[in-house]
Amino acid sequence: TFMNDVVGFDNGDIAYTRMFPSLGMWQQAKSMLGFASGELWRWSKQQGARALPGTEASQPNGLEISADNRYLFANMYVEGEVWKVDARSGQIVGRAPVASVDNSAWGSDGRLWLVRHAATLPQIIACFEDQAAPCPAPFEVIALDPDSMSHHVLFSHRGAPMGAATVAVPQNGRVYLGSFVGDRLLS
Repeated sequence: TFMNDVVGFDNGDIAYTRMFPSLGMWQQAKSMLGFASGELWRWSKQQGARALPGTEASQPNGLEISADNRYLFANMYVEGEVWKVDARSGQIVGRAPVASVDNSAWGSDGRLWLVRHAATLPQIIACFEDQAAPCPAPFEVIALDPDSMSHHVLFSHRGAPMGAATVAVPQNGRVYLGSFVGDRLLS
């Protein structure tokens, strides 16, 4: 299977996003057309791995968990939404319309910081041509309120010194951003 992100529960369980059952080109192509390619999974020592019913989507991507372990926040890349999911039942209890969200991290202010690719598919693909060079693909950092699911853009960037950010992690008064390509971090 092709997993993308994982979070841990206080009791030792884990949840993860499965983007594809395998990394075949046919599955990737179908998912880009909007066909469900994966879902959210939960593993426990007692029950093993099980898909959370109702979480099927096209390319489930980044994942975070609420501090009380009650909710999962899943970035459904192709659907263009962030889902707030009950961690036990898999029921979707909230949605935020945010397109092309890759990964997320909790800010010290209690908001979920999302990184959204603001690039076209050809711009993203071009970044793989020279992985030593910084990718100029534009991105946005978005703050999402986990209760209301309202959101707004904190930061937009395109070009040098780094593009194609995939995650923004606030830490000690700074924000650190990583990318899926290139040789640098942005702070």
